Amino acid sequence: MILWQTRKRLRRQEESELLFIFALKEVREGRKSHFWPDDNIIMATDHHRKIENCLVTLGAEWKSQRRIRKVYRGSEHPLSIVDPRSKRVVNYQPDVYFILRNNRKLIFEILDSEAEKQDIIIADVIRSFLVENVDGLFFIHPGPETVETRIFEALITIYKGLVRKGVDESELPNRKKTGPLLVPTSEVNIAQELKNKLTQYADEGKWFKSLQPLKSKAV
Repeated sequence: MILWQTRKRLRRQEESELLFIFALKEVREGRKSHFWPDDNIIMATDHHRKIENCLVTLGAEWKSQRRIRKVYRGSEHPLSIVDPRSKRVVNYQPDVYFILRNNRKLIFEILDSEAEKQDIIIADVIRSFLVENVDGLFFIHPGPETVETRIFEALITIYKGLVRKGVDESELPNRKKTGPLLVPTSEVNIAQELKNKLTQYADEGKWFKSLQPLKSKAV
């Protein structure tokens, strides 16, 4: 059983690296990638909309408090992925993102019906890692623990793969501000509890402070 799980995990890691290579190739060639989903055809659930709206509301409050510069829905203000060689551009629409006071970006992806789909998670990791000046990437999910495992697998595999290929870690999201955030459905359905939960994560995770990146072990 353990051997089977190990082999399955290795297959996922290999798939993550291959998806990144092919997706980057298509960005450079100016083609729409077949290796990630179309943002426009993913239907938002009520669960998804409640979290997105709460993030936007909190972002507006934090902007007025001068904790961040701006808050955007990715569907209204996409982020650009630019290939430095070809200068071609591909748009990426995260659910919500903040522009911090240092002009770096904090990206939020909300998982609900797609929480069990590894390809969705991998696609979001790839796209966010290709955007310039991303300070952190958070996946907000309702559980269970297996979803958190899939998120970590995608993040670690792609992060390490890029570092092995020579990408400087300063060009990637800060690992202290990157990972899964558990928000149970019971808390999503109560507006004040959802707001309190996200505020708690922001305070504990020091979202608005410049943090020194973790030093990587050899990969």
